[in-house]
Amino acid sequence: MNKIIFFLIFIASLTLTAQESDEFSEVNRLYIQGNYENSYSILSKYLTSAKKEDISDKVFILGEKVCFFYIRSLFSRDDNTDLTEFIDLMKKFPKLKSERVVNALRLLEDSSADINSIKLSDDNLTQKEFKASEITENSMSYDNDELRSLLKQSLLKGESEKNRFNQFKVLIISMFILLSLLLITLFFSLKRALKESERKKIRKMFGFSTVILGSSLPGLENNDRLISKCRKIGQEIDLLTGRKNNSINISELVYKIAKLAGYSDRESLLYFVASMVYDIGFLEFEASFFKNENLSDSEFNELKKHTKIEPKILDFVPDNYKELFISGITMHHENMDGSGYPAGIKGDKIPFLPRVLRVAESFISQTSLREYKSISDKESAIKKLRADGTIYDQKIVDILDRVI
Repeated sequence: MNKIIFFLIFIASLTLTAQESDEFSEVNRLYIQGNYENSYSILSKYLTSAKKEDISDKVFILGEKVCFFYIRSLFSRDDNTDLTEFIDLMKKFPKLKSERVVNALRLLEDSSADINSIKLSDDNLTQKEFKASEITENSMSYDNDELRSLLKQSLLKGESEKNRFNQFKVLIISMFILLSLLLITLFFSLKRALKESERKKIRKMFGFSTVILGSSLPGLENNDRLISKCRKIGQEIDLLTGRKNNSINISELVYKIAKLAGYSDRESLLYFVASMVYDIGFLEFEASFFKNENLSDSEFNELKKHTKIEPKILDFVPDNYKELFISGITMHHENMDGSGYPAGIKGDKIPFLPRVLRVAESFISQTSLREYKSISDKESAIKKLRADGTIYDQKIVDILDRVI
């Protein structure tokens, strides 16, 4: 039985200790945050409800600070709060009284009768623990005006320090934000500069005019001879046919479509290079042939032969690329419904590159100024490509619409 009683007493003591710990932590937390009013409110409720013998010394040590700074905060904002309850708390718990708390009360309260009735505690704890933070006894020898002036300085000094600290925090946070923004801006500027440097390098290598490439192109860096040869042949074709920049314009459009279609940088660049020579068969014709505005049926049938080439014409192309080049050259006039030439193949049997070339060439032709036809705007050109749905791959037309 005695063990049970002892156990219950032990549990009760733990509960009281835990309660004090929670209350003390909350008071301390609010005090540190500078929320003196709420800190004092919780302190007052706890002290009023607790038994004096259950209140530890650390509560009174913190309590004196809370009480002083609470009064100081009232003074700094000219708050006329009724201090009767505060004074009663001082009377009930003398350990909370320090000379600075009493002096602060004198400064705030018009009626000094109750204040004067609060004598400083003779408790050793108060004298020992609060000595460093109290206003010295010598200050009490000043007259009322001098005392008021000294107390104002004492009370407002803390607010000034707090304001300076808050300003310092704002400054540090602002500097951090500015530094972060600066670093982010620098990062993206450097990233753009590196990309632009890479683009200029690629443009110089391939002779790009307006295409915008997004990254390095692995796998073709060492094929300068192939790239240079294709560029030169493309220029020869354009000069012969009178279609200024046609080869490079088509190649750029093919590259963009391939990229947006999900092909890798290397694959897209291969399509670009192969597209520069897709009309290489025209080099077998005389220049005068392309000056005729109206071709006869026989001349048109002759023109169709540019899609048929001799293998030796592609001797400059590495063997692992030849199949791609040949598909672009021989099939770029095939239609999705099988009505094209030279083989009349249709649908998915036509490789990706010639299907893109079929769309890109028609679009460039419609939107470029030629002697034998009027120019169309981009929207009209897209509408025409959509209207001829049996000829052009509409998925590629959709991608082209996004590209332009």
